[in-house]
Amino acid sequence: MNKAQKKYAEAKALKEAVQKTIDETEEAFIKELGIVNEDGAVPARIWLIDDEKAFDDACAKFESEHGDLNNDLNAASDALIAAEDALIDWGLSIAPAGVREVLEKHRKECKTRSKLIDYSFRLDARTVPKGGI
Repeated sequence: MNKAQKKYAEAKALKEAVQKTIDETEEAFIKELGIVNEDGAVPARIWLIDDEKAFDDACAKFESEHGDLNNDLNAASDALIAAEDALIDWGLSIAPAGVREVLEKHRKECKTRSKLIDYSFRLDARTVPKGGI
């Protein structure tokens, strides 16, 4: 695994860990408040709360008590985007010139970006000669 691949893997793992912490904290928070929807189900996330007033109150209280988690998620998301860009740059740097030019024009398109990230991450960097193809 090269540096770009490693940074991408680390950034993705960090974002997933922060998101998991938020999800668990939010679920415990809702249970602590005793919020139950009309159908008797306890919502797993704040956005699933049916009652608008309970939703608004829960949003405000969660933000005041756990707002730092959203900051952590935003920072992790920014780091992941930067790692994705670096991974794509590396992947394109080793692509043949004609292919590189076409892909570079479309790298911001969601589907193309996703494929570039996937292919660049799965590529065995040991098989690429130094300096690219």
